[in-house]
Amino acid sequence: MTQKTESKWQTLRRFLEGYMQEDTTYRAGAIYEAYLNEGGSAEISRKDFEMFLRDQVMKDDGMLKRTSHGIYEIRTDQSDRGVFFTRGSQSTEQPSIDLAEILDDSVELTAKIRSVFDSLNKLDGIPFPAQMELSRLKASLLHSMDSAVTGITATMSWCEDNMDMDTQDETETINMGGM
Repeated sequence: MTQKTESKWQTLRRFLEGYMQEDTTYRAGAIYEAYLNEGGSAEISRKDFEMFLRDQVMKDDGMLKRTSHGIYEIRTDQSDRGVFFTRGSQSTEQPSIDLAEILDDSVELTAKIRSVFDSLNKLDGIPFPAQMELSRLKASLLHSMDSAVTGITATMSWCEDNMDMDTQDETETINMGGM
Protein backbone atom coordinates (compact mmCIF):
# COMPACT_ATOMS: atom_id res chain seq x y z
CA MET A 1 0.00 0.00 0.00
CA THR A 2 1.15 3.53 -0.61
CA GLN A 3 2.35 5.59 2.33
CA LYS A 4 -0.56 8.02 1.94
CA THR A 5 -3.12 5.20 2.06
CA GLU A 6 -1.34 3.55 5.02
CA SER A 7 -1.27 6.89 6.85
CA LYS A 8 -4.98 7.39 6.16
CA TRP A 9 -5.82 4.01 7.70
CA GLN A 10 -3.61 4.73 10.74
CA THR A 11 -5.43 8.04 11.22
CA LEU A 12 -8.78 6.27 11.10
CA ARG A 13 -7.60 3.61 13.56
CA ARG A 14 -6.42 6.29 16.02
CA PHE A 15 -9.78 8.04 15.70
CA LEU A 16 -11.69 4.81 16.43
CA GLU A 17 -9.46 4.03 19.42
CA GLY A 18 -10.21 7.45 20.92
CA TYR A 19 -13.88 7.62 19.99
CA MET A 20 -15.35 4.16 20.54
CA GLN A 21 -15.83 2.65 23.98
CA GLU A 22 -16.15 -0.99 25.00
CA ASP A 23 -19.62 -2.52 25.37
CA THR A 24 -21.21 0.24 23.26
CA THR A 25 -22.59 -0.30 19.77
CA TYR A 26 -22.18 2.32 17.06
CA ARG A 27 -23.83 2.71 13.66
CA ALA A 28 -21.35 3.14 10.83
CA GLY A 29 -22.96 6.41 9.71
CA ALA A 30 -22.82 7.87 13.21
CA ILE A 31 -19.14 6.97 13.54
CA TYR A 32 -18.41 8.67 10.21
CA GLU A 33 -20.33 11.81 11.25
CA ALA A 34 -18.38 11.93 14.52
CA TYR A 35 -15.15 11.54 12.54
CA LEU A 36 -16.03 14.53 10.35
CA ASN A 37 -17.24 16.58 13.35
CA GLU A 38 -13.96 15.99 15.17
CA GLY A 39 -11.98 17.47 12.30
CA GLY A 40 -11.53 14.35 10.20
CA SER A 41 -10.60 14.79 6.58
CA ALA A 42 -13.49 14.93 4.12
CA GLU A 43 -11.02 13.37 1.64
CA ILE A 44 -12.02 10.05 3.18
CA SER A 45 -15.41 9.25 1.71
CA ARG A 46 -18.06 7.48 3.71
CA LYS A 47 -17.63 4.47 1.42
CA ASP A 48 -13.89 4.31 2.21
CA PHE A 49 -14.62 4.82 5.89
CA GLU A 50 -17.10 1.95 5.97
CA MET A 51 -14.67 -0.19 3.98
CA PHE A 52 -12.13 0.46 6.75
CA LEU A 53 -14.67 -0.58 9.41
CA ARG A 54 -15.34 -3.88 7.58
CA ASP A 55 -11.60 -4.40 7.18
CA GLN A 56 -11.16 -4.03 10.95
CA VAL A 57 -13.73 -6.80 11.45
CA MET A 58 -12.05 -9.13 8.95
CA LYS A 59 -8.46 -8.71 10.13
CA ASP A 60 -7.14 -11.14 12.72
CA ASP A 61 -5.72 -8.19 14.67
CA GLY A 62 -8.66 -5.88 13.88
CA MET A 63 -10.20 -3.78 16.59
CA LEU A 64 -13.89 -4.12 15.73
CA LYS A 65 -16.61 -6.71 15.65
CA ARG A 66 -19.81 -6.42 13.69
CA THR A 67 -22.92 -6.94 15.79
CA SER A 68 -25.44 -6.39 13.00
CA HIS A 69 -25.61 -4.86 9.54
CA GLY A 70 -23.77 -1.52 9.80
CA ILE A 71 -23.39 -1.75 13.58
CA TYR A 72 -19.99 -2.14 15.20
CA GLU A 73 -18.39 -2.28 18.61
CA ILE A 74 -14.90 -2.64 20.05
CA ARG A 75 -13.64 -6.22 19.92
CA THR A 76 -12.59 -7.32 23.40
CA ASP A 77 -11.90 -10.93 22.42
CA GLN A 78 -9.72 -11.28 19.31
CA SER A 79 -11.54 -14.44 18.32
CA ASP A 80 -14.97 -12.75 18.48
CA ARG A 81 -15.63 -10.93 15.22
CA GLY A 82 -19.39 -10.88 15.74
CA VAL A 83 -21.48 -11.39 12.61
CA PHE A 84 -18.79 -12.24 10.10
CA PHE A 85 -18.22 -14.24 6.94
CA THR A 86 -15.42 -16.62 7.86
CA ARG A 87 -13.15 -17.63 5.03
CA GLY A 88 -12.03 -20.71 6.95
CA SER A 89 -15.10 -22.62 5.79
CA GLN A 90 -14.04 -22.43 2.14
CA SER A 91 -12.76 -25.58 0.52
CA THR A 92 -9.06 -25.90 -0.14
CA GLU A 93 -9.75 -25.84 -3.87
CA GLN A 94 -10.70 -22.15 -3.65
CA PRO A 95 -8.08 -19.65 -4.84
CA SER A 96 -5.88 -18.27 -2.09
CA ILE A 97 -6.76 -14.69 -3.07
CA ASP A 98 -9.66 -13.22 -1.14
CA LEU A 99 -11.78 -10.11 -1.62
CA ALA A 100 -9.87 -8.14 1.01
CA GLU A 101 -6.63 -8.61 -0.94
CA ILE A 102 -8.34 -7.60 -4.18
CA LEU A 103 -9.75 -4.53 -2.43
CA ASP A 104 -6.32 -3.53 -1.09
CA ASP A 105 -4.82 -3.99 -4.55
CA SER A 106 -7.58 -1.94 -6.16
CA VAL A 107 -7.21 0.93 -3.69
CA GLU A 108 -3.44 0.91 -4.20
CA LEU A 109 -3.83 0.81 -7.99
CA THR A 110 -6.24 3.75 -7.83
CA ALA A 111 -3.68 5.76 -5.85
CA LYS A 112 -0.97 4.90 -8.39
CA ILE A 113 -3.19 5.91 -11.30
CA ARG A 114 -4.02 9.21 -9.61
CA SER A 115 -0.28 9.81 -9.04
CA VAL A 116 0.53 9.17 -12.71
CA PHE A 117 -2.14 11.61 -13.85
CA ASP A 118 -0.87 14.20 -11.38
CA SER A 119 2.61 13.82 -12.91
CA LEU A 120 1.22 14.08 -16.44
CA ASN A 121 -0.70 17.25 -15.54
CA LYS A 122 2.55 18.90 -14.40
CA LEU A 123 4.21 18.48 -17.82
CA ASP A 124 4.80 21.72 -19.71
CA GLY A 125 3.97 22.35 -23.35
CA ILE A 126 0.90 20.15 -23.69
CA PRO A 127 -1.62 21.83 -26.02
CA PHE A 128 -5.01 22.69 -24.52
CA PRO A 129 -7.00 20.10 -26.55
CA ALA A 130 -4.59 17.38 -25.38
CA GLN A 131 -4.96 18.58 -21.78
CA MET A 132 -8.74 18.32 -22.09
CA GLU A 133 -8.45 14.81 -23.53
CA LEU A 134 -6.14 13.82 -20.68
CA SER A 135 -8.62 15.24 -18.19
CA ARG A 136 -11.44 13.16 -19.72
CA LEU A 137 -9.25 10.04 -19.67
CA LYS A 138 -8.42 10.62 -16.01
CA ALA A 139 -12.08 11.13 -15.07
CA SER A 140 -13.16 8.02 -16.95
CA LEU A 141 -10.43 5.78 -15.55
CA LEU A 142 -10.86 6.98 -11.96
CA HIS A 143 -14.63 6.56 -12.28
CA SER A 144 -14.05 2.98 -13.44
CA MET A 145 -11.70 2.31 -10.53
CA ASP A 146 -14.23 3.80 -8.11
CA SER A 147 -16.89 1.52 -9.59
CA ALA A 148 -14.58 -1.47 -9.17
CA VAL A 149 -13.84 -0.63 -5.52
CA THR A 150 -17.55 -0.08 -4.89
CA GLY A 151 -18.36 -3.44 -6.47
CA ILE A 152 -15.72 -5.21 -4.39
CA THR A 153 -16.94 -3.66 -1.12
CA ALA A 154 -20.55 -4.43 -2.06
CA THR A 155 -19.57 -8.06 -2.70
CA MET A 156 -17.74 -8.17 0.64
CA SER A 157 -20.83 -6.80 2.35
CA TRP A 158 -23.03 -9.33 0.55
CA CYS A 159 -20.76 -12.14 1.72
CA GLU A 160 -20.93 -10.87 5.29
CA ASP A 161 -24.71 -10.62 5.10
CA ASN A 162 -25.47 -13.88 3.31
CA MET A 163 -22.70 -16.42 3.68
CA ASP A 164 -23.05 -16.91 7.44
CA MET A 165 -26.85 -16.97 7.59
CA ASP A 166 -27.05 -20.58 8.76
CA THR A 167 -24.76 -19.94 11.76
CA GLN A 168 -26.61 -16.86 12.96
CA ASP A 169 -29.47 -17.20 15.39
CA GLU A 170 -32.51 -15.37 13.97
CA THR A 171 -33.61 -14.08 17.38
CA GLU A 172 -30.22 -12.40 17.84
CA THR A 173 -30.66 -10.70 14.48
CA ILE A 174 -34.09 -9.38 15.46
CA ASN A 175 -32.89 -8.15 18.86
CA MET A 176 -29.74 -6.49 17.50
CA GLY A 177 -31.53 -4.95 14.54
CA GLY A 178 -33.38 -2.57 16.83
CA MET A 179 -30.20 -1.01 18.18
